Amino acid sequence: MQNRSIIEAAIKSDPTATPEEKARLMAALLPAKETPRLITRKEVAALLGVHTETVKRYTRAGLLKPVKFTRAVRYPEAEVLHFMQNGVRS
Repeated sequence: MQNRSIIEAAIKSDPTATPEEKARLMAALLPAKETPRLITRKEVAALLGVHTETVKRYTRAGLLKPVKFTRAVRYPEAEVLHFMQNGVRS
């Protein structure tokens, strides 16, 4: 943590860096956002204890919202877990 504050002070006090460069460097110091884990329809079915066709029906009914990559369909794991606990979309 102390190293971070030293680096921030060095960036802010650098007379040769432009404000844009300083902003970019400060943004790089921020912790990376965690990307949500995406799971397949088959994995969702296994988690819920239902058939994959049931997962498709849940999707058509708007109970689960998939993320589509061309033909591949994935579901955010956090949303599926929320659905398991509450029976509704997050």
